[in-house]
Amino acid sequence: LTKMKAKLGDRLEFSQRSSEKINNNRDQEAHDLAYQFLERSKIPTMHFQDGLPRLPIPKLKYTCQNYLNGIRPFLNDEQFDAAKKLVDDFRHSSGERLNRELILWYRRNKHTSYIAEPWFDMYFRYRAALPINQNPFLVWKPYNESFNNDQLSVATNIVISACRFKRSLDYNCLQPEVYHFYPNKSNTPFFRNICSRLPGKLAWLIAFLMKAFPLDMSQYSFLFNTTRIPVMIKDQLNTNRSSKCIIVLRRGYFYSLTVFRKDGSLISPAEIHASLEYILKDNRPVAENPIGLLTTVGREQWSLLRSQLLMIDGNERSLLTIDGGLFVLNLDELQSVDPETVGKSFLHGDGINRWFDKSMQIIVHADGLAGVNFEHSWGDGVAVLRFMEDVYRDISLNAWIKPGQPTDASIDCSEFVEKLEFKLTKPIEEAIKVAGETYREWCDSLMLRTLQYQAMNRKYLKEKNLSPDAIMQTAIQVAFYRLHSKFVPTYESCSTAAFKHGRTEAVRPATMASNEFVQALLGSERNFAQLRILLEACSKQHSLLVKQAAMGKGFDRHLFAMKVLAERRGDRLPDLFIDDTYRTANHFTLSTSSLFSDVILLGGFGPVVHDGYGIGYSITDEQLGFLVTTYRLKRNAQQFCTSLEQSLNDIRMVLENS
Repeated sequence: LTKMKAKLGDRLEFSQRSSEKINNNRDQEAHDLAYQFLERSKIPTMHFQDGLPRLPIPKLKYTCQNYLNGIRPFLNDEQFDAAKKLVDDFRHSSGERLNRELILWYRRNKHTSYIAEPWFDMYFRYRAALPINQNPFLVWKPYNESFNNDQLSVATNIVISACRFKRSLDYNCLQPEVYHFYPNKSNTPFFRNICSRLPGKLAWLIAFLMKAFPLDMSQYSFLFNTTRIPVMIKDQLNTNRSSKCIIVLRRGYFYSLTVFRKDGSLISPAEIHASLEYILKDNRPVAENPIGLLTTVGREQWSLLRSQLLMIDGNERSLLTIDGGLFVLNLDELQSVDPETVGKSFLHGDGINRWFDKSMQIIVHADGLAGVNFEHSWGDGVAVLRFMEDVYRDISLNAWIKPGQPTDASIDCSEFVEKLEFKLTKPIEEAIKVAGETYREWCDSLMLRTLQYQAMNRKYLKEKNLSPDAIMQTAIQVAFYRLHSKFVPTYESCSTAAFKHGRTEAVRPATMASNEFVQALLGSERNFAQLRILLEACSKQHSLLVKQAAMGKGFDRHLFAMKVLAERRGDRLPDLFIDDTYRTANHFTLSTSSLFSDVILLGGFGPVVHDGYGIGYSITDEQLGFLVTTYRLKRNAQQFCTSLEQSLNDIRMVLENS
């Protein structure tokens, strides 16, 4: 600690302040090294980064075969035979050339992965609106009952912990993200001592030998101070690391709250607490023209409107302040009535108190329930989930402001809080009005339902020697087939963060094994012993697919990268990519994602296609949980949840009777 103080002392000392209003205890608290940093890891944050392996390019023959395996479950024999011919032609002609070109690019660009740049490009060229379509959400579990109905103390503690997290990240002393296969053996002081003393590449090798797998940390650089800027044709990310403020949104009004002093040190808990109360006491009615609604429209339209805003004197400073802020803190007036109300609030809200371009919005309801809505282009949730887990645990251990604690009346909040004003023209005001009406209709068209199933849980399924994730995916297949009598392309996101600049790979849970189980389960006769065998086959097949995807051996990203290369060459696309089967294979009627965290209450996202289901699910030691979204005119989320519950009952019956 003494060495660290000596090393960081210059950056951690506050400038002398002569105001007699400053409370000495508060000033001392802000000086405290323990307060300034959430973590002071022995292993530097980016220590393993240079040692991470590169995401491999799968062999073309395996990609082609795995693609055929992935599309077989929803094709008839005639369609499949036609697809096989196309794939064979692709493999021995244009596919071979494109793959060779991709490998050459891979060898020339050793600093990154083959998927990182085209994946960013794909997101930035997306022209539809961000909410529902792209931005997911996660909701924290309530901290404890004493924080109920105390929005101010919850928001204050989140801001403090979030800023401490950022300080640790900025000073390279946030603990690196490592997946410990045997945590009792590797997640130890010995492991940290050894790795901290070795060069990064050698440390990665030692970790690997100990079955500890460091994960890519590159996405963390976009977690704070980052905004997606709407631009014609292709958006861009703007990061301003010099900004020292957060942006607070309340009733559609924007406030800049300076949380770091000029020397970079975090202001005291009492100052943050008083500043947030100062904002909450602003009794202006809801903004008549809330510009946050402009982030709910398509990217081309928003780009034009933003340009018009910037042309008006004074607006540029306000917009740039929002763009550069650490994050947006949304102080809502909604009470958390039920899971559906909560889900719709955190997924989309009414748009008045939102800024969907921001890398991270931290939303706090009037009753203290809090969560995050994040822009998806910069990352895949790995950094957000780590942030949420660290913040939750920090507040549980070190609540700097207690529930109901009064604020310090001696603090001059004008030193920290600035109201951000915007001047609007009549056309912009009209655009805001139309955006609000359109957004309201869009949100009303979305149905969101949840299911908590307590008759099975993670422990129960593991005792049955089955993959819990496989059982969740199988239940989804059964539920859909029961309603629609067909099999459809299904997507499950799998992180490839074990590789440098890895993003995600697709797992295709609809397999021939799951088809066979579904048809046998819903058939006229049930043989429980045979169904158990089929269910175990589903579990083994799904586990294999997840393992392949996590190791960079899936087929979707490889095909995607080759398709991008073909498009950039300007040549005619290979027949494989313009075939109806390829288009159907990428029309994900069932889009799913698992949420594995003990600090998360709820999480989800919108359907990725107009006739699809967006399904977020969680597996805990207490229950299995689902959050399902659909568009009312095409699908019914309530019917699907009912079918899901019946499917889980059927699976449990198989397990209990075999």
